[in-house]
Amino acid sequence: MLKVKAGDLDKMGLLFERYHRPLFAFLYHMTAQADACEAMVQTVV
Repeated sequence: MLKVKAGDLDKMGLLFERYHRPLFAFLYHMTAQADACEAMVQTVV
């Protein structure tokens, strides 16, 4: 995140690829709404 904050936006793609599935799974477990979870993942990441 420090590299992203410093302007290295290529690292943001790496973070997204690494964490979007686990984050989606967590949110889906909490809400059971796939569309809402996808929107939340996009907002968070």
